[in-house]
Amino acid sequence: MPYSLKSNLAILFILLIFLCNCGGGDDSNTSEITPLPDNAEKVSINQGVWGNVWFWEGNHMPGPADQTSRGTITPVVREVYIYQATALQDVVPSSNSEGQFFSSINTELITLVTSDSTGFYQAQLPTGTYSVFIKENEEFYANHFDADFTINPVTVEENKTTKLQIDITYAATF
Repeated sequence: MPYSLKSNLAILFILLIFLCNCGGGDDSNTSEITPLPDNAEKVSINQGVWGNVWFWEGNHMPGPADQTSRGTITPVVREVYIYQATALQDVVPSSNSEGQFFSSINTELITLVTSDSTGFYQAQLPTGTYSVFIKENEEFYANHFDADFTINPVTVEENKTTKLQIDITYAATF
């Protein structure tokens, strides 16, 4: 019986925590988040990749509506490096990171573009698969991998544009 009592107390404790964090349905303390621009109207290429570069910072974990320490998401100007499809064995990881920063990339650089003040970038590209990196603190940054360990891949099809959102998240908590 003691095991059952402990289990029931643990469940009750978890429920109490959940109920205390629900906010009671009153949205009066919730501030509206300003939507970030999609920038689709800026696309002027007919084949290639486009998207936005956003810097995530601070606490993005779910919590009470009146939580004051919320994170921010900011459109940023960054250099966007587009390489031929690059796998983990094609890069040199930075000694200071957990797999998101690279000191060098050993595949062909296809093009380099810079995002604008709203985070928007675009690159006219031939059909193919590419890897996209951001230059951040003198290193290359990418935080997405596919099932084949291709780093931040994007595929460009004939006469189509592909949107690739780039979220720089190393300064955020989720």
